[in-house]
Amino acid sequence: MITYFYNSDIDGGFTYWADGPDRAPERFSAPFWNSAILTDNSRMYHRRESNGPKDRRDYPGLALQSELHSAPDGAWSIRNGDVEINRFESADMRMLVHYTALLFDDLAAVKQFQDHTDDLTSERVFEMLIKDMRAKGAKVAEPSDPSTDTAFIAQLTDFYKMAPGQYPAEAPLDVR
Repeated sequence: MITYFYNSDIDGGFTYWADGPDRAPERFSAPFWNSAILTDNSRMYHRRESNGPKDRRDYPGLALQSELHSAPDGAWSIRNGDVEINRFESADMRMLVHYTALLFDDLAAVKQFQDHTDDLTSERVFEMLIKDMRAKGAKVAEPSDPSTDTAFIAQLTDFYKMAPGQYPAEAPLDVR
């Protein structure tokens, strides 16, 4: 489930391909406040759209380690350690809360999950991928180390690549 809090109508929607990336997308558009979409994002192509004025989206210093802090004046401060690199008023912020729940068919499935008796190993994953590719007609050489074999990795990437071909006219793909 994704819950949005964003009062602006300057971009900021959510595009999703419920019927697959080769079909037309659907869109949940801003503004929205305390609105939710119940979805399984691990099984559906989707994207969050950039929000707010374009000239405020990129700024020096933003990194994976940057942290968002609430400020005493009601604003939001983006910091790298003790250094503030940008500040936004509450009206300019979009908050997204993403929650994932684990669901099981029965207690046996819960036990299997908790005991890790059906966990995937790297070996099992590569075995399944190679079997699937071969079943679909691909000639796959047995890689000595599938994690580092560049030819195998390239073949896997080419075989399974898939991306949406359509984007909503009001929210085109933003390529930088």
